[in-house]
Amino acid sequence: MDKETIPEFEELLFSLIDSTPVKLLIDMQRVTFLAGAALGVLLAVAKRLSGGADRLCLFGLSGRTREVFEVSGFVSILEIHSDEISARGEVR
Repeated sequence: MDKETIPEFEELLFSLIDSTPVKLLIDMQRVTFLAGAALGVLLAVAKRLSGGADRLCLFGLSGRTREVFEVSGFVSILEIHSDEISARGEVR
């Protein structure tokens, strides 16, 4: 996700979370680049969904993308799973 795709990504996410309750799973398997602003969007979505039955789960992080989440400390802030099955199990 780069500066050109982030606005569309942000608009899509916020339009999805306007309905409640929200259980949002994001597959990160194909993400090879993540701009800092994309992390900000994910954090804003997670913050808006915190509390109640609302959930944001990411799964499929690998390589450099996983490293970005680890170095930034986002692995302790966001709910991250290794695969879709474990993510789906958590949001039930």
